Amino acid sequence: MKRIDLSIVIPVYNEEKRLGGVEKIKNWVKKNGIRGEIIVINDGSTDSTAHKVQCISYMPNRGKGYAVKQGVLVSKGKWVMFCDVDLSVTLESMSLIWKMRKNDTIDIGSRRKYGAKIIKRQTKTREFSGVIFSWLAKWVSGVKVNDFTCGCKLFPGKQAKLIFKDLKTERWVFDVEVLWMAKKMGMEIIEVPVTWRNNKNTRVKMVRDVVTSFFDLMRLRGR
Repeated sequence: MKRIDLSIVIPVYNEEKRLGGVEKIKNWVKKNGIRGEIIVINDGSTDSTAHKVQCISYMPNRGKGYAVKQGVLVSKGKWVMFCDVDLSVTLESMSLIWKMRKNDTIDIGSRRKYGAKIIKRQTKTREFSGVIFSWLAKWVSGVKVNDFTCGCKLFPGKQAKLIFKDLKTERWVFDVEVLWMAKKMGMEIIEVPVTWRNNKNTRVKMVRDVVTSFFDLMRLRGR
């Protein structure tokens, strides 16, 4: 069996117009000489996403956390990374995260670490909401990181499967639960400053997802 060094999990939902990111990631893997696999998880899309890219599909939509979990559980790589199809975290930053890997750490992209560069900012409302979310996430989880939700994280494969098989949160708060479980396992979490650009076509719906995320955080706090 061919050894796979890196599995990259890409969750997608109604992304028929942005699937070019998958090909760019494939080219990045090839350019860097990585023995890798790309796992695209189609999270209940209702557009033509499933017909335009090789993927694992299911219905109905369950949420980003559920989608990433499905990808991690079928991955075969020594390392597992998940990232967003819109490449809000640049390929250059993905390279930096990949180069920093160690067997006992989780390396996560961060927009709030010294050295990070924001090419295109979110609206002030979204940025403020992000700050409040991070503050609540720290309080709930006890994990001292500044950016829980930046869309690129790298795990040792064995630890990733241990973490994700027990993941309960299906939507946006899953990042917090994942890092909370990693901390319980005694893993070190390293924030890597990234170059990041906001995508105006984000799938985050402000009011709905803020309310849902708050209650998910409270449920996680209860656990």
